[in-house]
Amino acid sequence: VSGGKDSCFNVIKCISLGHELVCIANLCPPSEFLGEELNSFMYQSAAHELIPSQQECFDVPMIRRQIRGVAIDQSLGYDSGYNGKEFMSGDEVEDLRLLLEDVKNAYPQVVGVSCGAIVSTYQRLRLEFVCSLLNLTALCFLWQKDRLELLDDIINHGRVDAILVKVAGAGLVPSKHLGKNLQELRPTLHRLHAKYGLDDAVGEYETLVLDCLAFKKRIVVDNAVVVLDEEGDPSVGNLRVTSHHIVDKSTMTCIEPIDSSQLLLTAAIEFIHSCQFQPSEGHKTVQASQSDMLITFSESSNTIEELLPSIYTHRHSGLGQTSLIMPLIAAVSVREQVHSVMTQLQSLVESRCVSLKDVVFVHLYVSSMELFAAVNEEYCKWFGRNPPSRSCVAVILPDGVSMAADAVFYRDSYRHMNEKAAKEHRSVLHVQSISEWAPVCIGPYAQANTLEGSLIYVAGQIPLDPASMQIIVAKENIVMKASLLLCQLWLSLRHALRVLSSLDKRDSIPRVLCCTVYVNMKAGPGEAAVELSQEFQLRVREVVNKMLRAAYSGSKSVQSGEEDDDQQQEEWNDAEDAPQPINCPVLVVGVSGIPRGALVEVEVQALRGPAAEMVQTVEITNHQPQKQEEAVSSFKNHSFIEEVLNWPLWAAAGERVTNNSTVSVMTSPPSMKYHITSSRILRCLTVGVCVLERTAEQPYTDSDVVDSITNCLLQEISQSQLRVEFLLTLRVYIDDSISFEVQNMIRHRIVVRLGCLESFPIVMLTVPSIGDSFLIAVHFTAIDLPQLKTEIWIRT
Repeated sequence: VSGGKDSCFNVIKCISLGHELVCIANLCPPSEFLGEELNSFMYQSAAHELIPSQQECFDVPMIRRQIRGVAIDQSLGYDSGYNGKEFMSGDEVEDLRLLLEDVKNAYPQVVGVSCGAIVSTYQRLRLEFVCSLLNLTALCFLWQKDRLELLDDIINHGRVDAILVKVAGAGLVPSKHLGKNLQELRPTLHRLHAKYGLDDAVGEYETLVLDCLAFKKRIVVDNAVVVLDEEGDPSVGNLRVTSHHIVDKSTMTCIEPIDSSQLLLTAAIEFIHSCQFQPSEGHKTVQASQSDMLITFSESSNTIEELLPSIYTHRHSGLGQTSLIMPLIAAVSVREQVHSVMTQLQSLVESRCVSLKDVVFVHLYVSSMELFAAVNEEYCKWFGRNPPSRSCVAVILPDGVSMAADAVFYRDSYRHMNEKAAKEHRSVLHVQSISEWAPVCIGPYAQANTLEGSLIYVAGQIPLDPASMQIIVAKENIVMKASLLLCQLWLSLRHALRVLSSLDKRDSIPRVLCCTVYVNMKAGPGEAAVELSQEFQLRVREVVNKMLRAAYSGSKSVQSGEEDDDQQQEEWNDAEDAPQPINCPVLVVGVSGIPRGALVEVEVQALRGPAAEMVQTVEITNHQPQKQEEAVSSFKNHSFIEEVLNWPLWAAAGERVTNNSTVSVMTSPPSMKYHITSSRILRCLTVGVCVLERTAEQPYTDSDVVDSITNCLLQEISQSQLRVEFLLTLRVYIDDSISFEVQNMIRHRIVVRLGCLESFPIVMLTVPSIGDSFLIAVHFTAIDLPQLKTEIWIRT
């Protein structure tokens, strides 16, 4: 504890969530600083002489150390100075390690450390680093809380009586405001926050707690003097308490326990009930079974062998993607298979002068979630500080294959991370503290990786209660399974939005380019499996887009879920009325399993900053299949299509076909209906989904499928005014009624039709379902990252 309102209120939060307070620990200035504040990057020391009195009020033991070090390593990431044995000599973080070692030695049962950090990544990273070395968990339940809401919560719910003991500008006056309590200063603090952005989290004022719910006694200040800044700044001053005493409380108020999971479920149910689900329009559903030959070989088809792992790197940007990597030998242990996959991944990226540390996102696939623990244990060995983000689901893999993976990487991104001149090249958000903000990432993956300050890859989010790290479930069957899935979807997407909001310093939500919703198709004992009907998928899309509209409009209901029903409903209605583009592309995929038995996992890509304002969302539906000449004619209506038809597609150092290659827009009449939804920035990127619909007319050939997919992609790329060489990701989800042999044929034909060599990394995945209305779903990303940087520079 520091003695201030945030550290004390976080103790209250810990107790209310079921943690037991064992002792308090404090770092104080050396004895020669008695009555004076120590200048520290890490620790509050104003009014530190009253910490022993607070210990008496807490009525628990205290362990204390003096601060001997200074902030030697002032970089954001501290552990660069740690060699595995000892800390950077003389750094003040060493004092924290020694203090917590003393705590562990005195009280071996201690497993967590309460900390009142709100926004300081500098402090949080150092605490998390020390905790990881000592096998402790950081408990930061105030992390990313709204400042004014938190202030009111501290006063009203924490019953915190605290006085200002330091002010440093932003409209506060030492002689006027020092010694006043928070309740009295609340209107002033709100006004100054609105006018100047007053923020105590960055030291513009500090407090001393005299009483709170966690205290058994309270402190009474008898005398105090105001000490002004020695350098003559009239806006900076400290309150020095010269005498005080401790009194018993007249009444004791217990800290009420909080069921955080139930509160989240209640908020989710309220949101789901507020959604006005539209009934699906008359759509004829085609049910298929394993025996149905939905796709057959065309006469010209030949069996294609399983392609070896491949990799593509754009020659200008260094952004690249691997294909699906499977173990070289299937009939070995799970750990050996993970090692085989990761070794291949390392070899692939190093073949392009890329380090494994440059990987920014990994899609991890397992054949069964029962293998997840073993897979994750081996996976942990491959990444350290600033790891890639990750999603993990169970899909249908070939017999004997336990896991597979694909990855996105950005050349030299890791090496440049600590260089000030290239600080926007890549940034990693890896919060390992337990909080109420979003689930902790204890392990080798980060919440988000941001490239060039704009393109964001967010880790797959599942419906964990962040405070307890337990999946929210319905007690006593208060909701049906389908409704519970939507509630879990609400929470998972809320996690993703909170991660995104913490990345944008403009207090706005970055623009979501695409949202993939994985639905767990595996039924539990006595449960019916979820069916991805068209109506259910429409509900999923409605929940996603309603939350996004509320987030874009600035609604805080998405972020907190704590407002009263009338206010919450009014904000949602306002959000619906706000002018918005066409809905965000949403892909719903049924999978065989999700970690922790969750019903849903959400994965998003996003843009922040000026780029977010440039995004347009577009929908294209091919209601009637076109003939070849009609398709070519519709393409030529676009100014860029004549260039597309004659562009050299893959000109990167001999990776692709020769310069005289052209695109064959259609070689046979497409016989399938498709629908595309994409997020575009002209000349910069397009990210979206394409689904091919089932019809009851006749079986399709592999040529029909390939023609439809390539038609979709070429049309989208041309309308986005991009070249096909900027196609980065092509992830194809296929119904499990289609054999692996046919899948390989489809993959080969797509590569050829797009004018690529066979090494283009198409990721093809067999899943239990992509909906009873669809046969194949495609997630695609095409991006010219240097052009995006140029467009951002022009606009700023």
